[in-house]
Amino acid sequence: MTSSLGFDRYLQTRRAEIDAALEAALPIPPDCPPLIAEAMRYSLFAGGKRLRPILTLAAAEAVVDSRHTDGRSRDAGMALALPAACAVELIHTYSLVHDDLPAMDDDGVRRGRATAHVVYGEGVAILAGDALLTHAFVVLARRRSDTPPGFDQRRLRAIARVAEAAGAAGMVGGQVLDLAATGTLPRGEDPDRRDGSDEAALREMHERKTGALIAAAAVTGTILAGGDETAVAAVDRYATHLGLAFQIVDDILDVEGDAADLGKSAGKDADARKRTYPSVHGLDRSRVLAAEAAAAAREALADLGAVTVLTDSVRRALTAQRQRADVAVLDPPRTGAGREVIDLLAAAGVPRIIHIGCEAASFARDIGLYQARGYRVEDLRVFDSFPLTHHVECVAVLQR
Repeated sequence: MTSSLGFDRYLQTRRAEIDAALEAALPIPPDCPPLIAEAMRYSLFAGGKRLRPILTLAAAEAVVDSRHTDGRSRDAGMALALPAACAVELIHTYSLVHDDLPAMDDDGVRRGRATAHVVYGEGVAILAGDALLTHAFVVLARRRSDTPPGFDQRRLRAIARVAEAAGAAGMVGGQVLDLAATGTLPRGEDPDRRDGSDEAALREMHERKTGALIAAAAVTGTILAGGDETAVAAVDRYATHLGLAFQIVDDILDVEGDAADLGKSAGKDADARKRTYPSVHGLDRSRVLAAEAAAAAREALADLGAVTVLTDSVRRALTAQRQRADVAVLDPPRTGAGREVIDLLAAAGVPRIIHIGCEAASFARDIGLYQARGYRVEDLRVFDSFPLTHHVECVAVLQR
């Protein structure tokens, strides 16, 4: 996916695409008051890695690269996911604006410059965050005329996933757990209060507060590009582990980094007595846990794209294949596959064939045709699938 560009250039290219799309997506006067437009823009274009929207586009790109069954180009596939990429970045920025507020982390510096509440006051900062959050769903829900059939269902599914990640089950819930762990909430708070000292509670907090949106970013790209359920599940696992690794490293950097490199205040977690991976496990163990989470993320994608299932006539399937098929499964009618089909498979160099037949005579003829073209029978099974008839279901595994 990135070899032709180089990783650094890939990131730079995608950031430029995302920034251009965000520029076009933001509301401007007279659609909104100038002050709120300015505060939204100030927060959104304050720098940042654009990790989440890049994940959205990369996931969509991977799906399109692995399929190529409907004629869509890579660019067309990513264009379907670009609004979602913008939406997750708008939501991420809203969360930073609110996170920096005096009622939350009380940070005065973000990405190397004054935070929104320092520049515009708390009231406008809160409203700018609200506007970024709600506008994300305007961007994500906006219909286009050039989408493929059935795309509206994909979009609804993506909206639901992003909304869940942003809400009480995700980022908001994670922030509540964070406040509870630091003793910020009132003493009379409900039984959900926990100190975050054990790894399970710490992991839950991070998975909700940080990991939920990272996972949603990658999963929505997969969904919108038309990925199947196997791909969605694999990408979900990958991004969940990646989000945890990202947060552990962020915790480590708060201890070891400095404000100039981080673009934000360093040591704030310790000053606020926050429960972090270094405070619970120490730096050395935290580094191990980060490496384990990164390895788990890679493992989640190990088999993704390794198997492509193409269901069609033999002629169309072989024509559509860009690479030689590793195995062909045939279930022809009672008349059998016949010489023409078996010649096509042999000419295409398919090394392994699973042939099914319900008519013994035509099945035996086809096996002879395979053998004449260099295939050997590795296994043969007969099933009485049609009791009280002369038909039996035969299955042969052939190898060449």
